[in-house]
Amino acid sequence: MDKRKEAFERALQDLNDMKNHEADYAVINKYLNIINLFAGMERVCEAMASDLAEASGKTREEIIEDYYGRV
Repeated sequence: MDKRKEAFERALQDLNDMKNHEADYAVINKYLNIINLFAGMERVCEAMASDLAEASGKTREEIIEDYYGRV
């Protein structure tokens, strides 16, 4: 999961750099929306993984890694 968070942070930093260079704000907003969508999906997946972990006896991390591996 740390790799995903690092990728989000790197993407946000790249967008901030684009802002500093007066890049096209429509492009920046497009990518920010994509990043926010994935961040929201990650929160939902973690909540669902917690429920599945309780039902299956696996850890939440095992559930998440299995599903991210499939995606």
